[in-house]
Amino acid sequence: MEGLLRRLSEGGESGADALRVVSFFDKLQQFRAGIDELVRSTAMLIGTEAGFAGPGGGCGFDSLGRARPHDPPTGAISTTIGGDTADAGLVWVVPASSDPDMAQLILERMSLTAATILIRQADAARLGDGEPLRMLIEALPSITEHREEALRRLGFRPDWRVRVVLARGASGPLSDPRGWREWCGPEHRCTAPVRFGTAHAVLLHGPGTRPGTLPEGAETVAVGATASALSPRDSYLSALRTLRLCSPVLGPRALAHDALGSLRCLARVSPAEAAGSELVQRMQLLVRTPVGLGEILALDAYCRHANVRAAATELLLHHSSLGHRLKNVGAKLGIDVFDAVQRNDAWLALQLLRIAEAEPDEA
Repeated sequence: MEGLLRRLSEGGESGADALRVVSFFDKLQQFRAGIDELVRSTAMLIGTEAGFAGPGGGCGFDSLGRARPHDPPTGAISTTIGGDTADAGLVWVVPASSDPDMAQLILERMSLTAATILIRQADAARLGDGEPLRMLIEALPSITEHREEALRRLGFRPDWRVRVVLARGASGPLSDPRGWREWCGPEHRCTAPVRFGTAHAVLLHGPGTRPGTLPEGAETVAVGATASALSPRDSYLSALRTLRLCSPVLGPRALAHDALGSLRCLARVSPAEAAGSELVQRMQLLVRTPVGLGEILALDAYCRHANVRAAATELLLHHSSLGHRLKNVGAKLGIDVFDAVQRNDAWLALQLLRIAEAEPDEA
């Protein structure tokens, strides 16, 4: 590093550029950038491509800040990330042909900054970083400076937009920060999990996505609405409401609050209120009989598709068999499932059934 700085300083303008590069990476550390921000900013700084490759994946960006594969292309120069994180991976850049010394300086500063970021994230995981997140979700710090300090301990910035993700399932895997970080991927910043009642919560920053695969050990997952990092409680409450509409038995097992549409209003109904519906009560009795669950699943598929053949295809049944099953379930529930109005009532009751069967919230 010192040799590079001496060579660059002999060039006058190059020396000034070198100091600006050092200041640039210092600023990234000061503002607690993540690995993805580091790589994107480096690519835009050098005007070519840059990337990070680690044991759990990586990220790469071009000179315009667009994502690309994280594997280094031909012509890239790379270095392993040093310090206590020597096995954490490598960073690479594609040097501009006009200034190889500057590319080497940028690569070394990028490596040092990446090491700092990874150490900070590892420290947060070892600390369990639960208390700051618990304080923020419970809205305990009323003073902005205290909230900012809690975010700093989590490695989050106060100007970020975040979402709370809740999951219910096996406590062991859901308590492991590594499983959550693998699920979130390198493009997201994710805290270690905190348990609230029967659910595990993490704070997430990154591109908006609907939940796809479930974290290891999760039976149901809900992603809350986007909120300020300084006030994530609203996102937590919306994730709790969204989780009511998830079901490990009836499905869906994963939902995002932003994708609920008009169901957001229904999610505000409490489990006790949902269980007050007579049709829901009949469904609860039916689902506990030996064949009742299969009949409720058949009714749910039919109500979603509003078409016997489409529902039969989903359930891998012949349409005539499904039609017979629907007549039986209709008779047991006291409704005509083939009448459009009563079918809509049944669809609404099925949503309320999910809410009524949901585990108690801890708001």
